[in-house]
Amino acid sequence: MICFTPEQANDDVRVFAGKCRHFIFCSTVCTYGIKVPPHVFIDETFPQEPISTYGKNKLLCEQIFLRAYHQQEFSATIIRPSNTYGPGGTLLDNLEFNPVAWDRIEQGLPVLCAGDGLGIWVSTHRDDVGKLFAYAALNPRTFGRSYNATHDQHMTWEQYYRTVAAALGKPVDLHYLPAGQIWSHDPHRFRLLREITAYHGAYASDNARRDVPEFNPEISLRSGG
Repeated sequence: MICFTPEQANDDVRVFAGKCRHFIFCSTVCTYGIKVPPHVFIDETFPQEPISTYGKNKLLCEQIFLRAYHQQEFSATIIRPSNTYGPGGTLLDNLEFNPVAWDRIEQGLPVLCAGDGLGIWVSTHRDDVGKLFAYAALNPRTFGRSYNATHDQHMTWEQYYRTVAAALGKPVDLHYLPAGQIWSHDPHRFRLLREITAYHGAYASDNARRDVPEFNPEISLRSGG
């Protein structure tokens, strides 16, 4: 959970090789990059071409752990969540890591959304994602494999905002602006939009459900948010 660089991954291999039965690495769907397959949903066979430093480093970590697996240093499994939310963390909006949208909705103020609001997104509650980590542990079907860990409740960004606003018991006044125009205003602040949320984020987790049947996300964004 706390490995983000290849240097940290190599340290993990040195520490755990020959000393643990199963190493599960929390990676990210950001390792796939920004391309969209013909069938829209990205599964684990999709080429990994990340554009962010975060995604590139996580991919390098994946490769180190899978190499350790093939060299029989330990059994390894890669799990790739998308946006994971729940108590203790913030709920992302379309623009930034430190979202102001939900406070603005509470106050009845307009909220900005990039593009036309039709980009696809998925958020999965931490309790659902946690089941994949828990039930994958020491499960031989997961050894040497990689899995997406996402809910099958995909929605557009417009639907996402309206769903969360409904959970807050408030209406939402959405306004749209091209993504490039937003991030050019403040590239650092809107790095999330520039690297991730400006692009479609639809993922298939069928393989995880097949090999770990206990992973069956049930918490909707409306109830979990």
